[in-house]
Amino acid sequence: MDRLRAELHERMETFGTEMRRLRKAFLELLDSPEPDPQAINQKLSEMGHIQSQIQRVVADHLLAEKRLLSADQQSKYLEMLKRRFQREDHHGTAAIAPLSLRVPQGRRPRDSER
Repeated sequence: MDRLRAELHERMETFGTEMRRLRKAFLELLDSPEPDPQAINQKLSEMGHIQSQIQRVVADHLLAEKRLLSADQQSKYLEMLKRRFQREDHHGTAAIAPLSLRVPQGRRPRDSER
């Protein structure tokens, strides 16, 4: 599973780099004196395409992890994912990202610390 997580993190880094580039371009379009709605919509479509790719890669990752587990472990894994999705749905975060993606690289400041 460690190898799978490492591969996933590597792919997510690539997606993250691309999304940062697209967000920057999107903000530049918005900052234009006369924003072009068509160009903005195109950039949003590109961002949506990356999000869709991320979801596919994460789904493939979850299936690959599941295949490594026993039947009992698979059942517990699914229950854990359900709980995670329900909690995240309640908090409005992206429910499809697996737990392995949620481990922060460094401590992020809380809102009260910003």
